[in-house]
Amino acid sequence: MESLSLMELLTEQILNRRISVDDARQIVLRREWYRSRNALQNALGKPLHTLRLDVIEGEAIRMALIESHWDISRAATVLGISRTTLYRRLKVTAPAVL
Repeated sequence: MESLSLMELLTEQILNRRISVDDARQIVLRREWYRSRNALQNALGKPLHTLRLDVIEGEAIRMALIESHWDISRAATVLGISRTTLYRRLKVTAPAVL
């Protein structure tokens, strides 16, 4: 049996009416959330629950800026915030981020 990707498995389940499209969407979103959380934990070297929120936020901003090649608009999109909010958060976290 060949290995199927998550998207192929979900598509098969939807077509066979075993799960709804909304259920599949939630599975994908949950998977992405866990990937993001694990990436942050690996970057910081500690479990997230042991860190202050400003440290986690600063690292998330730094990772988004690196991923977007320091493009503020793209980094804001990755973070799910507006560009204005990202600039405001950079004023607060800039020393820790840069």
